[in-house]
Amino acid sequence: MVKATHDLVGKTRHVPCFAHTISLLCENSIKSTTNLIILIEKVQTIVVWFKRSVHASDELRHIQRLRGVLEGNILKLILDVKTRWNSIYFMIERFLKLAPLLGNIILSNVNAPNMNSATELEELKQICQLLHPLEQTTKEMSGQNYVTLSKVIPIIACLVSQYENLKSDSDIAKELKTAILKEFEKRFGSVKKMFSGSCRYNFRSSFLKIFTLRIRLPSQTL
Repeated sequence: MVKATHDLVGKTRHVPCFAHTISLLCENSIKSTTNLIILIEKVQTIVVWFKRSVHASDELRHIQRLRGVLEGNILKLILDVKTRWNSIYFMIERFLKLAPLLGNIILSNVNAPNMNSATELEELKQICQLLHPLEQTTKEMSGQNYVTLSKVIPIIACLVSQYENLKSDSDIAKELKTAILKEFEKRFGSVKKMFSGSCRYNFRSSFLKIFTLRIRLPSQTL
């Protein structure tokens, strides 16, 4: 499809899907952060164990009931899917929510995998905060009932500015942040020229939307 577009309108006029490009940006950033892969695999191991253990899953459900959680609001662990980068974000986010409950269950089962340490949980929290703006951007730019092309430049500018000002404590978060910024430069370094015309026609809408998105971004101190 990409080749057909290049043949039809020329490579310089081809406008790639922004949401898909963000997805590739995230995937490459995560893959290039070596220690992050190890940390994610540890979370995956725990999630898989819970999904395979009926006893552990029932115990997790039971603990939530004892804490007053209604049946319809009981949470389960989420396992990531290789074809969707944001499933990693959702897996980590849910894991962090349930982490206080998981520890006791794991400690009471001899065959359970090792639980993440407090340091690792803090690292996961910072990773989740770094991935959150990109997940929100993917959702925003996947809309079908409103104009999205004119939002590209403002969103890129907003995201780059936010990431440049973020201060990370852990080495993994710092490495991921650097990887994300490198991917932005690699994939969107020349995007301003390509999209500048479309931004003129919907500037007001773009500005208001990006202003709203900026509010949803995490605080500047991780």
